[in-house]
Amino acid sequence: IYSRLADGTNDVFFAMNSDFLCNYWNKASERLTGISAKDVIGKSLYKLFLELTGTRVDAVYKNVSKTNKAQRFENKYRRENKDFMLEISVYPCPNGLSVFVRDITKLKQAEESLQANERQLRLITDNLPALICYLDSMGRYRFANKQYFNWFKIPQTELIGKHYREIIGEDAYRQVKI
Repeated sequence: IYSRLADGTNDVFFAMNSDFLCNYWNKASERLTGISAKDVIGKSLYKLFLELTGTRVDAVYKNVSKTNKAQRFENKYRRENKDFMLEISVYPCPNGLSVFVRDITKLKQAEESLQANERQLRLITDNLPALICYLDSMGRYRFANKQYFNWFKIPQTELIGKHYREIIGEDAYRQVKI
């Protein structure tokens, strides 16, 4: 039943014994690597992927084996001139390791795009001669431009996350009725 669950997911899942020999390789593992389960089972991951030795992945596998504590990290993977960003979760098991790998390439690309848009917005708003801020539905600051910080003489780190009444004061709030 577990193999049907593991093969039904889009996430990579494989298991290794304490000698790092693969004893399970799901369908998503095959799709990501291009290597079939029959070519992996019973073999060392380090012989299949020579580039693993001495890498961060290698260090995590060995550390989880030694400490018996799970670890999660992100790592780049390249196959056929295509780059992937992977989130890798390594769990200790009674007889080795279980490894779950999620392809987060599109998520990372979306994050990078969002950050680029935020930098562009900041550049535009910081160069406008107006006080600009954005408050969430609870009245807490989520964004303000350079002029806003300068006007209230408060650093960005102290403004973002605060309620607007803490900044403009209760008396000003009553007068302005924001």
